[in-house]
Amino acid sequence: MSKTKSMDIAATERLESGLIIAVIFVMIAGLVVWITGKSVIIPWFFTADRLAETSTLGFEFYIGFPGVIAFGLVCAVAAVLFNRRSRRLASAA
Repeated sequence: MSKTKSMDIAATERLESGLIIAVIFVMIAGLVVWITGKSVIIPWFFTADRLAETSTLGFEFYIGFPGVIAFGLVCAVAAVLFNRRSRRLASAA
């Protein structure tokens, strides 16, 4: 394996791990806001009371926080699976 290719793989792995950490941080922030109804980490306009005032297509936004958390979990799992697949393909090349 060439030095450039191994450096590209290392950079990709760092990027993927950083994305997973960011997704986990967003999930925790969403969970805190959903449970407390107060903006602890996220700015004031994302509080549950503020989001309850506005709706899109009849769905209230604050109901969507569990959905955001579930979506974040799916993204984290997909990133891990993609990381494993890319490692397998890199080792086969």
